[in-house]
Amino acid sequence: FTVDETADEFTTRGLPLKSATLNYRGFSTPLIHPGNGPERYDYQSLSTRIQWPPMQGGFTRYGDVKPLVESADNRLVIMGSGDEMQLRFAVPAEPVKPGWKRDFILHNVGWDKDANLHTILGQSVEPLPFREMQGYPYPTQEYPEDKILQQDREQYHTRRQNRARFWNHLQKP
Repeated sequence: FTVDETADEFTTRGLPLKSATLNYRGFSTPLIHPGNGPERYDYQSLSTRIQWPPMQGGFTRYGDVKPLVESADNRLVIMGSGDEMQLRFAVPAEPVKPGWKRDFILHNVGWDKDANLHTILGQSVEPLPFREMQGYPYPTQEYPEDKILQQDREQYHTRRQNRARFWNHLQKP
């Protein structure tokens, strides 16, 4: 926090999305802060052990998901715990001006829903969120069903999570 500083000159430019791929990665190891610091995770240290009960409903199948995320609309990627979406962007065409530095900021819109028993409708991916919703769940609004979103359910949101796999894992000695 500073005061009475002149604002630095800056420019913003969007970078075209080259690819978006969904895959299963697992869970990064939590790094425990000795005080009351925020949660952090070690991306290089990985566990594939299931940590949360799966939700019911259609999750996005693994593979190319670029068509679902390249526009600001009601299309979405439905990810499960342990999933990772890798995004690749075009390299900026312009060189960095002398004395300047380049930073990258990812602007995204998303919703988070967990399987916590205290989360309303937390046992299923449905009802799906949408951009125009006034609140969640949306009792006075309806999900904007259209041909594209129906095709997404048939083409992309075809993966189911195995509920028995989680509960059987807990029963093992």
